Amino acid sequence: YSQAYNIGIKNASCDNDILILHSDTIVTPNSIMWLKMGLYEQGQIGAVGALSNSCDNQQLISVSFNTIEEYIDYSHRINLPAVSPYEAKVWLSGFCILISNTVINDGNIFDENISHHTYCLADFGVNISSKGYSLLLCHNSFVFHHCQCHELTTIPSIDDMTKKCHSYLVGKWGFDIMYYSNSRDELINLIKENKNQKINVLEIGCG
Repeated sequence: YSQAYNIGIKNASCDNDILILHSDTIVTPNSIMWLKMGLYEQGQIGAVGALSNSCDNQQLISVSFNTIEEYIDYSHRINLPAVSPYEAKVWLSGFCILISNTVINDGNIFDENISHHTYCLADFGVNISSKGYSLLLCHNSFVFHHCQCHELTTIPSIDDMTKKCHSYLVGKWGFDIMYYSNSRDELINLIKENKNQKINVLEIGCG
């Protein structure tokens, strides 16, 4: 994946932002437009990602439908102007991610020592975050994802590759980004303040 992403990046004009889009996706109306709006909402936004029906990194929509047509109809209700539609992320799922040309022109490409798609995207996110760029999940952008390749994760060689990539990433950065990617949603029920009240929450865990 890292090599494929870099081939595309190196063959693109340096004036262009880079859209990584997997072949098993359907771009719904206005989804890319709202990604572009998120990318240029403010300075130092390095990359933006969309919601989907099938993805990792907690970018999954909360409802499911039976047909592609129903998902596309859903997109007409999601891909709209919204108040504060952005969520800060450390990395973004790669089925659809828009990367600023500023990030690329600063020499940031994907680490070709990492072959697993999730880990190469996590590494890329940590890398550009460490350089002061922000990554945003746009909650008003939905892209349909068939995700036909999930069955490959059961192949033993894929499991070995995953372990190697995970070990490499921990060694490179000194911490386990995949562990810290999991939010503790169950803690929300412990908060007793009014939902409309602005509060700060500090969670100190064993990690």
